[in-house]
Amino acid sequence: EDDEEEDNDEEDDEELDVEDVEIDGVQYLTTSTENGEIYKCDEDGEIVEDENGDFVICGYFKNGIANFI
Repeated sequence: EDDEEEDNDEEDDEELDVEDVEIDGVQYLTTSTENGEIYKCDEDGEIVEDENGDFVICGYFKNGIANFI
């Protein structure tokens, strides 16, 4: 049997697996609290985009430590 439901590692438009995280009282979204990117989000919890439509990355987690750039 052919499995059509294979997970493609292609970037799906607007589809990012993120979780909420609060750092110093501010809400962010991250791909992983261990070694993931930290995204800026708006009041509605949506990832902020720049003028090019790219998600705004404001930092990253390295070994569970938040680093802002």
